[in-house]
Amino acid sequence: MPTVRGLLRAEARCLPWRLFAAAGGLGLALAAAAPLLTEAAGTRLALLRIAALCGAVGAAFVLDDPARHTARTLPVGRAVRQAVRLAAVLPCAALWWAACAAAGRAAHPVALSVEAAALVALAVVLAAGGVRFSGAEEPGTAAAGLLLALFTVAMLLPEGRTPFVGPEDPRWTAVHRGWAVLLVAATAAWPALAREPVRSAHQPRRLTCRWPSRGKSGGDAGRTASSA
Repeated sequence: MPTVRGLLRAEARCLPWRLFAAAGGLGLALAAAAPLLTEAAGTRLALLRIAALCGAVGAAFVLDDPARHTARTLPVGRAVRQAVRLAAVLPCAALWWAACAAAGRAAHPVALSVEAAALVALAVVLAAGGVRFSGAEEPGTAAAGLLLALFTVAMLLPEGRTPFVGPEDPRWTAVHRGWAVLLVAATAAWPALAREPVRSAHQPRRLTCRWPSRGKSGGDAGRTASSA
């Protein structure tokens, strides 16, 4: 238990809290401004979705760690370190989204919460994939850029195909089932992406050969030769 607490403190100190605060502050400002700027339900819904995107963009940086490659020996694996970081951030993110939904007077808070959670999960999975396959110390920029691109493409899709629909749309229920599936799929994919990379079978190994002793006259009783 002391090790977990120490790891939580250490990882929490390395998190980009200022970036989280900037992204969250922008999202909360948009959510709070929505009911003040317009009475149109569609516009208010769009502003709340952009607020959720702000939070997801901030979440894309949760795995950024400039010191990732400086420590060669660590007491726990990559998955545990990432889980600790997420455990430090997700409760704050949940409270932040509750404040956004309340400030924006969301008419369908549960459905919007599923969308927001799916966006955050997708951002974390993209960042975890960046760490897993490229070893990037700071995968947040690429993950956030890809998330923004996906969000923009989804918003620009023609009516009937976009995953961003209004409550009056007959696809509302079906679309939010899709958002729930995305949330579950992204959550399930993270453990596989958080694993340490496996050594390639073709990676050269260090071989050690021990020569037999030549006796006292030979001088070298246990000479060792190493080759890569």
